[in-house]
Amino acid sequence: MNNAVGVRAAAAEHLRIARLLEAHGDAIGAVLAYREVIQEGVEPEAAEARRRVHQLARRAWPDEPA
Repeated sequence: MNNAVGVRAAAAEHLRIARLLEAHGDAIGAVLAYREVIQEGVEPEAAEARRRVHQLARRAWPDEPA
């Protein structure tokens, strides 16, 4: 049980780091931090990380069809 709490806390911390990196314009660093959250598999953090990676990709290629 303690390990589950630790994994959840780590996912939340990685998500905070990723948001900070994204806010400071470091898209690559943000994607790498979001990837850590996704790999940890803790929901709803992983769902938010997938959504944010998708948004970053859409900004990088805005002319691509949805």
